[in-house]
Amino acid sequence: MGGALGLFKSLASIVLGSVVVVFVAFYLAASPHPAVNWVVRLFPPGRRARARHVLAEIRASLLGWLVGRLLSMVSVGILATIALHLIGIPGALVLGIITGLADFVPFVGPIVAAIPPLLLGLVGGPLDALWVLLTYVAIQQVEGNLITPLIMEKTASLHPAVVIVAVTVLGAAFGFLGALLALPAVVVAAALVEELWFRRLEGGGAEGTAEER
Repeated sequence: MGGALGLFKSLASIVLGSVVVVFVAFYLAASPHPAVNWVVRLFPPGRRARARHVLAEIRASLLGWLVGRLLSMVSVGILATIALHLIGIPGALVLGIITGLADFVPFVGPIVAAIPPLLLGLVGGPLDALWVLLTYVAIQQVEGNLITPLIMEKTASLHPAVVIVAVTVLGAAFGFLGALLALPAVVVAAALVEELWFRRLEGGGAEGTAEER
């Protein structure tokens, strides 16, 4: 009973964390002005224009991450649909759509998405189930080490190596939530460093000095 309750608690926290991340991102992207205006008011009047500009850059970067994540999910869904159709699993299109949607949740999503096609594969025979298992492992490896890094390089200006290292390190350090929030956190950090440090060093030094005065 203790083990079952612990598993239920872990799954509940994963689902809750995913829902919170999705809805917070959706509301901030759809209606950012109230949140931006509130944050800007925390700064002195002379710094508010700069703060608003930095927040706008962060929002643009996060939207790029969200677009990249959606493209990655679509890619995974297409690959899963094609592979399941070739294996002969019934309902390949529906299962592929489920796989693409579940791919938003790292670690747990791909495992949950693989269960229905595995069960259908067992109905057809152990060999079909083995092919399904190998297919999902291969898709996740390709997605994590090739598709997502390359897409994030185009949509969020993140180097593929940074994407792989961020997801791996933060996932190992903080578990599910670390993997889920790894790329958004890196995107925000990169935007802050770009706006508050690099631009002042590479051409905004005089402007930055004037602002400080």
